[in-house]
Amino acid sequence: GAVRMTKAVLPTMRKRGSGQIVNISSLVAVLPVPFEGYYAAAKAALLAYSEALRHEVKSLGVKVSVCRARVLPYQSCTN
Repeated sequence: GAVRMTKAVLPTMRKRGSGQIVNISSLVAVLPVPFEGYYAAAKAALLAYSEALRHEVKSLGVKVSVCRARVLPYQSCTN
């Protein structure tokens, strides 16, 4: 997902000298909850990847952001 997309768009961003990569993580990346270990580990890995990538592409004019989304029972996610 995120790595493949980054590999697909980074060459164009590099040529332009600018760009923005936004990865969607989760609050469980830093505050894991019981019975969600695999999900928390995957989101923590995405967070670490994004932070490393931010340093790697900064000199190319590319920014990397991570949205640590949190959905509560009373919230709805819509477009």
